[in-house]
Amino acid sequence: MENSYLDLYISDDKKPRDTVHGYGYKSQGVRLNYILNDETDLTFIAHKKETVKTGFGVGFRHIATDNVKLYGAFFTRKGTTIPSEQSENRTNNDKRYTRAMLGWHWVSDNNTSIIAEISQDDRGMNTQEWQTYKTFGLTTGLNLSLVRPNGLRQRYHFLRLGKKFNTHELSLSRRTSTDNSALNTLKWKNNITENLQLTLSHSTATGTPASEYKAYFPDQNQTSLVLRYNFDF
Repeated sequence: MENSYLDLYISDDKKPRDTVHGYGYKSQGVRLNYILNDETDLTFIAHKKETVKTGFGVGFRHIATDNVKLYGAFFTRKGTTIPSEQSENRTNNDKRYTRAMLGWHWVSDNNTSIIAEISQDDRGMNTQEWQTYKTFGLTTGLNLSLVRPNGLRQRYHFLRLGKKFNTHELSLSRRTSTDNSALNTLKWKNNITENLQLTLSHSTATGTPASEYKAYFPDQNQTSLVLRYNFDF
């Protein structure tokens, strides 16, 4: 079929099995990408990971207008290799964990852009589990931010404002947690040549002292300067 293609993949992180941090699991997957029409693409996924059930998902991308694009994804499976807030193994608990996201991308005729996303992940902590973890983590020293570097809770909102100026691009993004703490990033990118790119970014966490991003991701307050060269082969 000219309007579809299939991907097969196998992964192995080559690490010893660690049920506390979710390391050492082999996985296999298959992905079917289907072009429905000029405006809409669909993706179907089946993924098997050691010790947990096979998961299934679907994603889409839709060009609504010349300036607006919609996209989203959904995935669900029974069991997860990510431990609970008290470091309990959840691979065989027969509970279904679902994650989903929905996004909206707008670009103006003068290269101003807005990206807005909302995501939900049942593997994260609800309010009660979060309160338990804050007590349990302090007494045991368990740092689940190593397991979930993008966030410990279930729901997040993401907003990004961007503007392109010829070879330069300036953007400001904010990822907000359920407790209203946030990770804010200001980024400047300069395409010096077709192969050479310079990026300067500064990130800072905001929130109350006991909030997620302020208390559990302090290392994300950082400034970075990256020079990247892409080789032609």
